Amino acid sequence: AHEVLALVHRETGSHEAAVRHALTSARLQPSSRTAHHNLGQVQLAAGDYAAAAAAYEKAIGLKASAAATWIGLGHAYRGQGRIDQARRAYQRATELEPNNPDAHRLLNEMVWQTGEHERYLSSFRQVLSSRNADPRLRLSYANELLKIQQAEEAVKELEQVLYSVPENGEALDAMARARSALGDFDGACGFHGLALDRAPSDSLVIRNYSETLLKAARHQQAHAVTRLGRERFPLEQGVLALHTTAQRLIGDDAYGRIADYAAVPKVMRLEPPPGYPDIETFCLDLKVYLETLHATKAHPTDQTLRGGTQTFGALFQDRSPVIRDFVTQLRKSIEAYINEMPEDPEHPLFARKGTDFDFSGSWSVRLSSGGFHTNHFHPMGWISSAFYVDLPDVVSVNGRHDGWFKMGETNLQLGDREVIHRQIQPKVGHLTLFPSYFWHGTVPFESSSPRITIAFDVVPK
Repeated sequence: AHEVLALVHRETGSHEAAVRHALTSARLQPSSRTAHHNLGQVQLAAGDYAAAAAAYEKAIGLKASAAATWIGLGHAYRGQGRIDQARRAYQRATELEPNNPDAHRLLNEMVWQTGEHERYLSSFRQVLSSRNADPRLRLSYANELLKIQQAEEAVKELEQVLYSVPENGEALDAMARARSALGDFDGACGFHGLALDRAPSDSLVIRNYSETLLKAARHQQAHAVTRLGRERFPLEQGVLALHTTAQRLIGDDAYGRIADYAAVPKVMRLEPPPGYPDIETFCLDLKVYLETLHATKAHPTDQTLRGGTQTFGALFQDRSPVIRDFVTQLRKSIEAYINEMPEDPEHPLFARKGTDFDFSGSWSVRLSSGGFHTNHFHPMGWISSAFYVDLPDVVSVNGRHDGWFKMGETNLQLGDREVIHRQIQPKVGHLTLFPSYFWHGTVPFESSSPRITIAFDVVPK
């Protein structure tokens, strides 16, 4: 009962209660692998990576053949910055379960982020060369190929997947994305239609179909598909982002109200925590701590940054005083932003206005010279953000926009159909809040100094 309560509390974000019940469960069942594994799970979610690692190690001591526990241990090591040990833990999971897509994906993400790009995806290829390869593993491999723009190779793998499982919606969707990446929009749309029939409850299928239609300049059709997506997934921010793009391209008058880039985003200067004379002084301490968390060498393959690194896990679960002080001050600014929202039940942002909120994600990004964020939206949020901890001097050069924050431009390479609605100059200690469905990215910069930010997503409770 304590073990189940721990997992339930973890899912609802009640981390202290989750850890309390998990500790009781492990004490009552000292020889139970699952009790110690689940203790590791809740401690991982609570951001206590050292305790999580100890719990997973105890579970492995009781049963060393559980791949899920090795994966959890890999996460705990990553959270501590023990990158080589994390990689070895993920490697062990692939050895125990050679057809486990998650184990291979996590292992290869570590390979990529430690800079060994020539060995990226080699574990997939090794297993797929055998006769016993699972189609799910081949599908996962194809998706990884698409992340690194290897669409032709992905098509070859997906043809084999669809031969084995021709009705698989995820595989059909992947083939559609691969065809779209190769410029075969007619072929892509055929696969998108099949994927939509096979996986009507998957919002990603709607999003990917919409992206292809927008790239192909089939604006009215894209508007119809995104409108269907809005009906099925009214809170899905990615569908909404693509819907607003379709609205703009067909000249829908509703676009200006839903995507008001001038008025809805707000820029504010954060108040410093007690004991600091100003927010800039606080950011000096914040920078020093964040630098210790950036333990990898390359950007994640599934994120929007290029030429930099991103912290692992939920940053706001970190127990350090500097992060806790930051979150305390941050909540005040978010509350003010929400309180200023008008009462408008028809607006996708304002309709969700409430008295309480939580964070669905939080992380730090450290961009190096030449680094930038590709244009994107935040599918898991309601309100999203950019807080500036440390900036290179080049962002302040008059007449240039190096390292600036831009809004409105998509990542769909629409050419002369693209538009930048707004550009914001970053300033240390300043926070930008905006709807999660707003397209945004950054301008590349050249400097020997990094660009360090904190980002997070807010959702209503």
